[in-house]
Amino acid sequence: MQTPAHAQAESLRKQSLPATPQPARADQRADMSGLQALSATMQTSQLQQNLQARQAMMDAGVAQRVVRYERQGRDRVQTAYLQLREHAALMEVKPLSLDQVRTGLEQIESSVIDYGVYDLADQDHLTQMYFDISKRLTGEKKARRKTKKVSELEQDARKDQANKHTPTETLAAENSELEGKVLYDTAYLGAGASVAYAIVSQGAAFDRADDIVIGKTQPWAGKRGPGVVAHPEHMISPIRHFLGLEATDDEWLNRANFSDLIRQVLDRVKMGVVDANVESVEKTDYGYLITAGGVEYHARKVISGIGVGDHTPPQGVAAGRIAASDSEVGAKRIMSMDVFTQVAHRLKPGAEGIELDEDASTPEQRGDITVVLSGANGGIDVAFDALNRGYKVQWIVGNGGAKFLKGFPNYAAYLPYLRALHSNNQLGKIDLQPEQFEAEEARVQQELPSLYEGQTDPMFENVAARFEDKGFAGVYFGRMESVEEVDNGIKASVAGTADPVTGDLLVYAQGQGNGNFELFQNHELQPELDVNRRFSESGKTVLGLTSKDGSLKIIGAMAYRMGNTIDVKPADMQLANAQLDDVCSRRWLDRQVKRNLRKAQQSYAKLIPLVEDAQQKAAVLANLRKAKAAKEEITKADSASRSATALREKALQKFNDLVVPIEAQFEQMRRQPGLARRKRSALNSAQNALYNAMLKTGTLAAAMRPVIDSLPADVLLNDQLTPSRSQIEATHNFVPFNTGQTANFVTDDRTVIATHISARYPVLADADPRFVEAIAAAIVGGRKKKNAGVIVSGKYRMTVPDFTAEPPNGKRYQAYWPARLAEVESSLNKQLQK
Repeated sequence: MQTPAHAQAESLRKQSLPATPQPARADQRADMSGLQALSATMQTSQLQQNLQARQAMMDAGVAQRVVRYERQGRDRVQTAYLQLREHAALMEVKPLSLDQVRTGLEQIESSVIDYGVYDLADQDHLTQMYFDISKRLTGEKKARRKTKKVSELEQDARKDQANKHTPTETLAAENSELEGKVLYDTAYLGAGASVAYAIVSQGAAFDRADDIVIGKTQPWAGKRGPGVVAHPEHMISPIRHFLGLEATDDEWLNRANFSDLIRQVLDRVKMGVVDANVESVEKTDYGYLITAGGVEYHARKVISGIGVGDHTPPQGVAAGRIAASDSEVGAKRIMSMDVFTQVAHRLKPGAEGIELDEDASTPEQRGDITVVLSGANGGIDVAFDALNRGYKVQWIVGNGGAKFLKGFPNYAAYLPYLRALHSNNQLGKIDLQPEQFEAEEARVQQELPSLYEGQTDPMFENVAARFEDKGFAGVYFGRMESVEEVDNGIKASVAGTADPVTGDLLVYAQGQGNGNFELFQNHELQPELDVNRRFSESGKTVLGLTSKDGSLKIIGAMAYRMGNTIDVKPADMQLANAQLDDVCSRRWLDRQVKRNLRKAQQSYAKLIPLVEDAQQKAAVLANLRKAKAAKEEITKADSASRSATALREKALQKFNDLVVPIEAQFEQMRRQPGLARRKRSALNSAQNALYNAMLKTGTLAAAMRPVIDSLPADVLLNDQLTPSRSQIEATHNFVPFNTGQTANFVTDDRTVIATHISARYPVLADADPRFVEAIAAAIVGGRKKKNAGVIVSGKYRMTVPDFTAEPPNGKRYQAYWPARLAEVESSLNKQLQK
């Protein structure tokens, strides 16, 4: 029997249901505790109106209305039985008996699967409970056979890392092709961060008895060598909510520790893990056929978090000349940045050039080795590591040069890079004039000590002081055209440089290849949109890629990279351009927005022939390679294709840069109080036209941009870990279970931030829901760019910090908001009580 407070709480809970579309229950299946049910359904547009009723709800505790099945007494089972009997009548299904409910709940409680908490006042939860119990009882035999098979897979994977096993027990299936084979519900491809993010954001109670993980151990476990990830734990950890992590610091996370966090997620969910490379993914009548390590696996659905591929080797260098592991270093002098990072602490001069020390070489020994590094932005980590360990470094930085950004572990290398360009009269390559050098040098010198303060990894000890004396042996602008081994060393030729660049070994860091794209090249994919509007009011921010029926999803870095290569038809671009042009010709749109839209439309029109040209030249190159034409022809066609692609990318970047301020204007206009219906309609038309154009460029960079804009300045691209986590969480409409108590003010999206403020600081929400929205927008927007200083919403005002969340200010930014919100709530409460 519900108390008045309970009835009031339930009424308020139902009033606060979100208006935006939610993921289907069958897809999400995330049972929530009382606090989860409260926080996940609180939306800023429909906040509670009565402080007294809300306080009663918080005091009475929604937890009193939930049932935790921990071998509790008969009264709990009886309550569940009665509720399920009524609910079964509503669903028009066969009711469960009291004994069935008792047996089912006992099995659920003893299961290795965490089913979470069932809220008996929630119709969805009752449906889920009925389904879970029925599956345990009526489908007991089938479920037991599947679960046993998954357990066997897991044991085999642990015992045999190659894991090329064949199932000994079989599962009969409806499809004759599957007779005698196991059919999994979901196959997660990849065993890295993206899959861990997906598993966590789907909910702890998600039934995984019929799921499997297929993929090689993620590269942070050792492939990428020792060191740190370029973001702190709170920004990239997949299990921060499981651990209840509230402290936010600016220390970069150790790679081994990050790998351990990913491993913990896979261990927690008790799924089978197959440690093998995925070789193919084929669509079938029943779902998907996945081949990995020579073994076939069958699944109804696929969620792929596989990385994009290995580092791209230099053009014209055969695989046999490249050191694929540390055991080949010495005999082979060309290696990827990952291999170099693994052996950098052991390299020393040898009788035939270089060799590996059994333990660790000395800085003096490494000082006698010259590293030729090829790769600009991808090579910054190697440049920092090599200089930090004492190597001489010759750096080939391509045509555009390296772009250093404050907040990254490698930022100290910017000082010797800046000085090298100054001494060679090359500052103009990075848009600096000679007279600006001293000021820029002083700025970097001032920033370095605070950036590395508090970092405990030995590699950062006194790093700011040590890099005062570091210097590059040479910095070369231009593309590396060839490399060869000579006289116990290597020689590389660079376009535009007369003399060859020589050294003892070559390290390439020219970006990762797209080898894994081939797995999905025959699958028809489309953008996965932000239907829950976590990043923009339009709901058209792209979060990933998906098949039309939703059975295949591409998440993480590959979604971003693969989205940028999807071919588009110039005819489709022409239609999108016409739609943009039509919107720009209308009178009803705000003048400033219309002016910016017109610029974007003109830029887009120029992009169309460039896309067509790039596609044509790429097709010519592909045909030449298929026909195995003369090497000279292929080289010439490759150069033309690269040139066409570079022009397209430059034009696309210009279009993207024009889109960003328009998005900000759209968001600002939407928050105007009393926005007229006509103006709102005009705004929607313009935004739809713009997003349609963005999705018809062959790239998702611009359509994913709102995610990047919601994060600190050290988050640059959507293939980084932090935005990948944000996008995957938004896809599943994930709200952390502890949102009522705490929030990550550095990374949480605006929905989570507003939900937290509403639950933790109810006076602010009761005063004016728009005030909460304005605060959440200021918190998210202030991470990357300083706010104006005051939040104004109606008659309410609030000062905001004059600093961003850019490292090393993350901890400071996190600490500011709880104290400031509590202070404003206290002040506002006193005003309301007068």
